[in-house]
Amino acid sequence: MRLPVLAVLLASCAPDERDPSRRLTANVVGVLGRPAVYDETLLVGAMVAEAGTIRTPTRSAVHLKIGSRIDVVVDLGTRARLASLRAGGVRLVLSDGSLRVAVKSLPPGESISVEVAGGRVGTRDAVFRVTARDDGIRSVSVLSGEVALGPSPDAPIVLAGETLRGAAKEPIDETDARALAALVAGRPWVARPQP
Repeated sequence: MRLPVLAVLLASCAPDERDPSRRLTANVVGVLGRPAVYDETLLVGAMVAEAGTIRTPTRSAVHLKIGSRIDVVVDLGTRARLASLRAGGVRLVLSDGSLRVAVKSLPPGESISVEVAGGRVGTRDAVFRVTARDDGIRSVSVLSGEVALGPSPDAPIVLAGETLRGAAKEPIDETDARALAALVAGRPWVARPQP
């Protein structure tokens, strides 16, 4: 059985990309099933406001384009909030489930972070997946680039081709690698990881 996929709408950043206080837009560029924000079903072309909480049931997912350099897939069975959509720092809060994120070379002073209970994952240029449960990070997988965990300078760094589960690093598994490569290729539904 094949679920319907709607896709392809590109959004651009606001005019002045040098202003770090400028708000970026989070546009829905693809949906699978019936993802929702505040119990309203998301459709391709919709904008998700800052502080909006996205919930994806087990057969739903949503692909967001944030500004011109960040793609986020809110995977199946996930609850996440867009805490800040400012050009200087995009902040997502992941309560449960997984996010796939592709970040294309953010300028100096800009970053994206995914916060979870008791931790944070941040980067300026990477393709990664973070999985969390109510009690914190379960795993972080990186296809390209690198991500730092936690706010301290001595926090662990996960490099391309690695997965961090607990305190142990291991090679990225094939399912995560395929799912992240599909996101980069613009086909986020081709290989959906299960949360």
